[in-house]
Formats: sequence, C-alpha cells, structure tokens
Amino acid sequence: MSLDGEILVTGVSSGLGKTVTEQFPSCIALNRENRNEVISMCRNKSLKAIIHCAFNSSNEINDHYKYLDDNILLTNDLLDLKYDKFVYISSIGVYMDDCNYKTFKLLSESLVKSKSENNLILRSSAILGKNMRYNSLLKILKENNLKLTLSKNSVFNYVLQNDIIDFIKYSISEDITGTFNFTSSDNISLGEVESYFNKNVIFGDFFYETPSLSNEKLIDLFNQADRTSMEVINKFLDIIDD
Repeated sequence: MSLDGEILVTGVSSGLGKTVTEQFPSCIALNRENRNEVISMCRNKSLKAIIHCAFNSSNEINDHYKYLDDNILLTNDLLDLKYDKFVYISSIGVYMDDCNYKTFKLLSESLVKSKSENNLILRSSAILGKNMRYNSLLKILKENNLKLTLSKNSVFNYVLQNDIIDFIKYSISEDITGTFNFTSSDNISLGEVESYFNKNVIFGDFFYETPSLSNEKLIDLFNQADRTSMEVINKFLDIIDD
C-alpha cells in the first residue's frame, strides 16, 4: 500500500495533528470549525487514510453532549467514510485509574475496532515535538527558579512526534494493523531530568505515575522507536535547537 491518495487528518489546530498536516501538506485538515463541511465533502471520496488525532480531554465536563460529540460521535462519523486505513491516536491513559478520559478513549478504540477492518491504534505516552503544549518537562528545560506542583518523584514516559508520524507512514505503506503501545523503553522521573540538566526546581507534593509498559511489539516492527525516555528528550532538544 503506497502513500499516494488523499489523507484526512483531525485535531489539526495543535500538537501531533498539526505536525502531521505539516508532513502531509496536501492532506484534508479537519478542526472544530470545519468539521461538518469536511465530513460532508469526504462522503464522496475514497481516502487513502484517516489519521484521527482529535480528542476533547477536558478535565471538567460542563457540556456532556459536547464531550460526547467531540469524541465518540466524531469518531463514528469518520468511521462511516470510505478509506483504506484508519489510524487512531489513543493513549496509555487506558491503563491508568478510571476517569472520563480513560473511558472515552476505550470507547473510541472499541468503535474503531468494530467498524474498521484495517485499523491502527497507537496508545502513546507523553509526546514531544513541534506544536506541543508547554508542559512540566519544557518548563524544567527552559525556565530558571521554577516551582512545580508535581513532586520530583513523578514518573513519565516520553516519545517523539516524528517517530509516531514515521510509524504511521510505515504502517500505511506496509499495511500494518493492530494496537500498539507507542512508548519508550523506560520511564523517567522529573527529579532525574532536573539532575541530568543541572536545574534547580522547587517541586511540589502531587505525585503522578506513568505505568511501566512493554513496547516490544512496536520495536519488533519499528526499531527507530527503540529509545529510552532520556534519549527521546535529548533528541527532542536537538530538533527544537535546529
């Protein structure tokens, strides 16, 4: 399966979705504002792939229908289009404590599996790359005299946007399907990051723990992603310093 053909990308206003559109410059880009127009237009198309990055991850749900519509109903509308491959960007949050985020990610995954025969689901850890949110890691790397609410023992797992996008391209060209933990080979604490980069951070008491997960299934197919979290951080710094 080649990369020729039209590709629809969602969640294009920021983060991974925005970077995907930069690497697929001729793609069809869907956001909240043009959603209905784009889906209507695509009903008459046969797409090479749909890369579904959009997700409403609001912690507080004030409008329950909007949360349902942004996540489940949008995913269902996309699945009703014609396409060769459906790529869904999920999260390792599906392995963590019960919450709305976990529930709706799992519901979306179930929809994808039930309605798409040729699907790729990527359960990603924290993603580093262009257009990313200004998170705790970036604050540690860029700021001095930093105060955080997170404790120094908080544990994260980091992966590169570019590795995810390269694997998506590879999966389309080689017709790879299935569900993958897109994670690095180890987790890292914020205290380890602080020490490695010789920073002086005042940490708080809130403890966040990323589960330790195997990425062997991914690495067996895509050795490019065989990195530690610290290797990912250093690679990320090389990218943003270019």
